[in-house]
Amino acid sequence: MLLASTPIVEVIPSKSNPKIWLDSPNQRFSVKVAWEQLRIHNQMVEWHDIVWFKNIVPRHSFLLWVAVQQKLTTQDRLHRFGIHGPNRCSLCLRNNEDHNHLFFECSYTKAIWWDVHDRCDIPRMTKGWDEWIRWATITWHGKSFINFSHKLGFAATVYYIWQERNAKIFAGMARTSNLVFDQIKCIIRDKLDLMRNVLPTDENIRIQRA
Repeated sequence: MLLASTPIVEVIPSKSNPKIWLDSPNQRFSVKVAWEQLRIHNQMVEWHDIVWFKNIVPRHSFLLWVAVQQKLTTQDRLHRFGIHGPNRCSLCLRNNEDHNHLFFECSYTKAIWWDVHDRCDIPRMTKGWDEWIRWATITWHGKSFINFSHKLGFAATVYYIWQERNAKIFAGMARTSNLVFDQIKCIIRDKLDLMRNVLPTDENIRIQRA
């Protein structure tokens, strides 16, 4: 911690020292300005709004960010990397595991999605992963309370499906789909309860009290 009497040292730019802080107030060094000057600026992806948004649970966002790019270490990806082992879905034990099966076709996860659908009005997963992400990107664009509940429920469901999958594989633990949904429902309820200035429409009230 700097004491009140500690002098502030101002670095003078030179030819070998880029002027990365000249846009800062009083031309003093700013970490924010330096980062913006140095970082690589890539074009924003279309689906950013369903992954990163205000009041999202950070760990849910990170996991969904990986999942949207289909880079979760599902069994089919491990096989492509030369890591051979059981290829069956650990949740339903019927089909080979990939992103589409795990989040759309698995009977275990379908039961969870149906409950989330009733809780948050999220459509049941009937499209392929890429097609569904494109649909959600277009449909849930904006900051309305309804869109927030949809995105919150979607991110939480993807997160806890993946968590349950890993618990089954690595810890031999298994829960019913109802128990997983109860955990998702608690997260959604707690987050929605914290929302302020929600317009008191019939739909908003129904979702907030569900």
